[in-house]
Amino acid sequence: SKGYSYVYNYSINTNPVDLSNLFEKQLEKKRKTLLAPYGNNSKFYLFIDDINISNLNSTNVQPVNELLRNVIDVGGYYDQTKLYYKNVSGTVFIGACSTTG
Repeated sequence: SKGYSYVYNYSINTNPVDLSNLFEKQLEKKRKTLLAPYGNNSKFYLFIDDINISNLNSTNVQPVNELLRNVIDVGGYYDQTKLYYKNVSGTVFIGACSTTG
């Protein structure tokens, strides 16, 4: 199917705001609460490299991956700036990670 792709490289400083900004830039705002690929019947392929490299917080979780998990599992995320839920559709997630150490 037609679509477009983007390669996003995690770093040790990647945080949830960076990921939500990526969704805002790479996806079209179809409605107030819906982000979807540009064009009709299009797919957005997001490849995330070094998905395991972001920092752990004080409770030993990676907040950026929690946001990503929520988008994949539930279909969206809660925008903490605008204070409403945003659905993300038409996105295919691909990730890669390396061994630590």
